[in-house]
Amino acid sequence: MRIDAHHHLWDLDVRDQPWTRTIPVLRRSFTMDDLRPELHRSAIDATVVVQTLPIPEETPELLALAGRDPHIRAVVGWTDLTDPGITDHLSELLEHPGGAALAGIRHGVQDEPDPQWLNRPDARRGLAAVGAAGLAYDLLVRPDQLPAAVSDRVRRPGGVRRRCRTLQLRSPQ
Repeated sequence: MRIDAHHHLWDLDVRDQPWTRTIPVLRRSFTMDDLRPELHRSAIDATVVVQTLPIPEETPELLALAGRDPHIRAVVGWTDLTDPGITDHLSELLEHPGGAALAGIRHGVQDEPDPQWLNRPDARRGLAAVGAAGLAYDLLVRPDQLPAAVSDRVRRPGGVRRRCRTLQLRSPQ
């Protein structure tokens, strides 16, 4: 089985995707109806759908879609890692229709001004809750945040598995 590990889906009639405003080719809705033919053409059997916005409504919507569409094998969602109730919230997501597809959580750390944000006690507590729930954590960081991302304090919070992507910056020309 061939699985593509990263797709985003959104419907601009449901909610805006502000990050697409300056990218005309992306300034439209992208649904499974758009993705299915591309999966077929590329001989991809299934996909992992990844959240696009740091809002609580999106992850349950993606899980519900995963429950209805056999092409979605996993969801990487979002939840507030610093929320004191994160453990309960993760449990609710896992019990949600399609919740069995929840494979991981990500937080756009690259949007946090503090390069040590991942070492904050509340963020470490959230990472530990992600690991305790058996989920992966998808790191999305800037280069100046890499030292925090690989520190022992972040590396082993409750056995969380990490998938790391570094935001690539263009060099000035």
